[in-house]
Amino acid sequence: MMALVVRPALTDLGHLRPGTPAFNLWVGLLFYLPNVASGIFGLLGGYFTDLFGRKRILVWSILFYSLSACAASFSTSLTQLLIFRCTTLIGVSVEFVAAITWLAELFPNPKRRETVLGVTQAFHTVGGLMVAGAYYLAVTHAEAFPMIRGGHEAWRYTCSLD
Repeated sequence: MMALVVRPALTDLGHLRPGTPAFNLWVGLLFYLPNVASGIFGLLGGYFTDLFGRKRILVWSILFYSLSACAASFSTSLTQLLIFRCTTLIGVSVEFVAAITWLAELFPNPKRRETVLGVTQAFHTVGGLMVAGAYYLAVTHAEAFPMIRGGHEAWRYTCSLD
């Protein structure tokens, strides 16, 4: 999702021009830091899942990343956007670990378990296609949507759907 919205978000929030050192720095930060946070908390997600239970972590992580994605669309600064992107990806990583663990435990038959886990992981990547479609709709029909922070920026709609 970030590949679609980074340029308009940086020009809107930071008033940065593409190609400048500041623009490139923020592109790097927005791609790197959320993924590092995601990786660290993805590892911790297994521990949290064992400690607090699969269903509880699953529900709270989904709530956490949903609220974070929505908050990212209301960002007023690049720092806020970066923080909310980090928390969104943290929630997604923890949710993915909890969901995969829970699904693996739900299906004791190895063949069925492999099928369920394979389909789950395949459809996990379909989300990227859905985000691209959502961005297309936001760019094409932004004026028909309710305003976010007083405007119709497509990147804000896409962040809220992430």
